[in-house]
Formats: sequence, structure tokens, C-alpha cells
Amino acid sequence: MAAAGLWSNPTELATILIEVQKALKGSSSIFKKETIEEMLIPQKEANHIGIGFFLEGKGDSTIFKHNGWNEGFVGVFKMYKTLGKGVVIMVNSNEGIPLIDEVMNSVAIKYKWPGYIPTGAQYKGISSEESRQLRGVYTASEGYDIKIESAGNSLLFFYQNQEPIPLLKTTEGKFKNETFNFTITFDKDKIELNQLGRSKAYQKKRN
Repeated sequence: MAAAGLWSNPTELATILIEVQKALKGSSSIFKKETIEEMLIPQKEANHIGIGFFLEGKGDSTIFKHNGWNEGFVGVFKMYKTLGKGVVIMVNSNEGIPLIDEVMNSVAIKYKWPGYIPTGAQYKGISSEESRQLRGVYTASEGYDIKIESAGNSLLFFYQNQEPIPLLKTTEGKFKNETFNFTITFDKDKIELNQLGRSKAYQKKRN
């Protein structure tokens, strides 16, 4: 069965999302404008989360989005709040995220999405002292661990039995691996892992 027992395809999902866009203009035959406007208000706990949607961008570049995963499948949609632009992408592979990113970027370039294509992250090295402070074992609330180790002027991310993933520090202070499209932010003895709008916190274990 699909996640939550609901099957769909990109065309069907896009049809519903276009109605969401129409509702914001008061022209939907399905949704009330006031309902959708309330769903797209950033929440107090996290300003990138609405009700049922994740949010990114500002002004005309504001996007509402969501991603999904089930065994053997992965998908995502991104829709502009005011511009009538957007796309739904589904891939029949657990490893489809890099492909989705490439398709998303191609659509953004072709249809001139404003404020979407990044200029590219800028990286800088880290000192041996910073590396010493950040390395260690971090635990999720569910009890499983991830491990951070030093690797010269960068870090290595270990998750279960997978090969280590290199992490480079951006000039914004986050650690990033572009191939796997996620970022890690360190805050004292905690880290936050963010991928496709989903965040997960880990607490550093004491020696």
C-alpha cells in the first residue's frame, strides 16, 4: 500500500495543487480562499511550516511544497503561491532525490522561476580545534546514533552501515553535501539535519 493508503500520480496531484493556487485568487471551485490562506501562514514554532505544507522564499518567490517517500518511491512538489508556476515529480526509486533535483532545476530554468536557482554554495575549511569540538556521536530521540569524525579541513558523516559522507562547511556556517542534498547545523551539543524541508535534531553523547 502507498503511504497512508493513498495512491496518486503527478497529473492528479498537480490538478489539486492548481486548485490551491486558484483558491488564493478566489477562483477555485473546490477550496475557499480563506482556508488556503490560513494553511499557508508560517507557524510560530517554525516559519518554514504552514498547515499541511512546507514554505520557502518571500514575496513573489514564495513556494509551498511537500515531499513524500514510500518503499521504492520518492516524490516532491513545489508550487508558487502567486505566480501560477510549479511542478510535481515522482520517481520509482529510493535513490531518486538527485534525479528529482536535476529535473526541478531544469524546470526552474526553462520556465524562469524567480529566486529559485541558487548561485552555488561557497565553502571554507575548518580549524583543527573546531573539528575537535564537533566530532562525536549524536543520538536521535528514537535512540539511533550518527557519528561525526574529522577529515582534515572537513568532516565525515557516518550513518549506520553506510559509507561515510563528506561534509564541507559553507560560508553561512552550515555543513553540506550537495550530492545527497542535505545540510547539518551544529549548535553547541546539538545538531539539526535538514533535507527537503524535514528537520531532525540529535543530541551529542557525553564521554
